[in-house]
Amino acid sequence: MPIVSHVILVTDVPVTPQRVIEQWAEGLKNNAARINAKRKARIPDATAFNARLATASIASYKDVLNPAFKSRAGLSKTIIEANQASNLRRSWKKYNSQIEHAFETVDGVEAKRFKDAVDRGAEEFAEGIAARTLPFTGVRAEGLGLSAIAALWLTGNKTVEGYLRAGDSVLEGGPYLIAPHEKKPSLKAMLNQRLIQVGANIVKFEFVPSLMTELNQTTCELVQGFVNPALDLVPFVAGGDSHVDYILVDSVLKLDIKISKM
Repeated sequence: MPIVSHVILVTDVPVTPQRVIEQWAEGLKNNAARINAKRKARIPDATAFNARLATASIASYKDVLNPAFKSRAGLSKTIIEANQASNLRRSWKKYNSQIEHAFETVDGVEAKRFKDAVDRGAEEFAEGIAARTLPFTGVRAEGLGLSAIAALWLTGNKTVEGYLRAGDSVLEGGPYLIAPHEKKPSLKAMLNQRLIQVGANIVKFEFVPSLMTELNQTTCELVQGFVNPALDLVPFVAGGDSHVDYILVDSVLKLDIKISKM
């Protein structure tokens, strides 16, 4: 089966630029009043709290316990769920008072505690996006990241070759449009978002091979849904002759894109 295009893209492991951290913090702090106003509009009272938060949480909790479960105190699943539901329905005052406390004006500074919390969380934010987001998105000021490059590659955009990084490897052919022209925008958007999401999950769950295979297979199925039948391509399957797979090579996560003809 002839290979018409094959590229392997590396993930970067960048340090989060200071300007990105500052923009994140400033955006939240400058919009503190608006954030609180939207929260009040969405959940203004106990009735809304129960409808939007408590009820959803109660419903989700029902799937947590085994029907045969008994606590050490002898409480059944039904009783435990009833207690949890009762506690949630009575949580409005605590929920509201804690948030109002965070957004109070202190020493003449509106939402001072909220803004202080944002500043304290900046380092954690930076570490989080450096580990689970920037390796896939890149930092636009420094160039395109893996997800954007992959989306351009599979939509046949010739300019993508100018965005390849030092660690990227073109093994065969070049960028290749796998979809009908009218589907290019949808494929590009889907793939860009999907690869960021999948990459973050792979990192989060510490590169478990079975999980990587499952996520790769779903990605391939999504890509296959865009393929132009007239191209006579080998169907996209994880590990197959046509694939869009994350792979782990010498402890480095890479994206392997391979397109083959029948």
